[in-house]
Amino acid sequence: DATLKKKEKSKPKEMTPLELMASFVAPPILRRYNDDPTKPDGPQERRHNGAVLFLDISGFTKMTEALAEKGAEGTEQITRILNHHFDTLVGIVESFSGEVVKYAGDAFAAIWICPIAGKDIRQVVHRASTCALKMQQARKSLEKKHKTELQFKIGIGCGALKLTHVGGVNDKWDLLVKGAALEQAVFAEGCAVPGDSVVSHKAWECIATVASGKEHASGNYYLKGLKKVAKARPVKERLIKPEAEAAIRLYVPTSVSSRIDVGQGAYIGELRQATIMFCNLPDIRSRASVDKDQQIIEQVQKVIFKYEGAINKLSIDDKGVSVLAVWGLPPLVHEDDPERAIRAALGIQEVFGPKKVRCSIGVTTGQAFSGAIGGETRKEYTVIGDVVNLSA
Repeated sequence: DATLKKKEKSKPKEMTPLELMASFVAPPILRRYNDDPTKPDGPQERRHNGAVLFLDISGFTKMTEALAEKGAEGTEQITRILNHHFDTLVGIVESFSGEVVKYAGDAFAAIWICPIAGKDIRQVVHRASTCALKMQQARKSLEKKHKTELQFKIGIGCGALKLTHVGGVNDKWDLLVKGAALEQAVFAEGCAVPGDSVVSHKAWECIATVASGKEHASGNYYLKGLKKVAKARPVKERLIKPEAEAAIRLYVPTSVSSRIDVGQGAYIGELRQATIMFCNLPDIRSRASVDKDQQIIEQVQKVIFKYEGAINKLSIDDKGVSVLAVWGLPPLVHEDDPERAIRAALGIQEVFGPKKVRCSIGVTTGQAFSGAIGGETRKEYTVIGDVVNLSA
């Protein structure tokens, strides 16, 4: 806790363009290209054992919509509040050896890989559980500071974890996170009500001797406390090799890299008219092959890029894997963006229909907050607002 207070008071160091670019990329991607800077030429899967923490912040969308009515002043407030929350939460994750791999609007997934973040599955689950309790404690001080009414829902799972690099169309790649550990964490979070931390049955077995809580009707467990908390073990500062930049850049949205290239990397968020597409892909699941996942993502990329949309992320939530695509973000903005998105949605269905690949698609147009959210070391460019939720 003292470390976090010290971090809050200290001024962030000025980042180089490469460090800033790297902060938009998940740590496993950085490790991959630090070890070998060769650009990807096809899908790659790495299998691990570990723990996953899935956090959802209830109340962010409502707060964003209310502040949006204040115009530019409200946008600054949104950015400040979002980033202070995520900076604090990412700091807690990293102080216990975790890594934030995915943001999903006002939610994120963090992982603890064995043996990088701990010697065995028990140790990484213990660290993730300590992290969850620290987050719930931090919420009170964040609420007091910003006068917000936000609640955290947290789920924890453990076991198999697959990290797959997919995509490649127009040299755009993304990290797909799958596996039993993630599925357990997302399901556990779905069992929680705001303010709860819920641990999967399998994860509970790893901490049962040191944890206090009660069983949920689903077989998961409410985590109420730990008789012995894990010791802080911060992740080491990542030194990115310059030769890795070309490969890292392939995972960064053009709306981000284009600004970094012209020295506007520290830009503030903005409210803008955007067209949002959520494309849910239930056939991307834990047991599906890498080739199957690659074929699905590649087809979606081809159609969306044909209509000059931008793929913001491969999102993960209780619905599984979804592609979040946006029309109306710089540098590609068109008067007919809503029509382009509808044509893309129809195009995806036309491609997948004969192949019997399932997909469900939602498209909306309206005002959304777009910008970089997250901590100093790990952030993501995203869109937030009712228009995004309605699309999902």
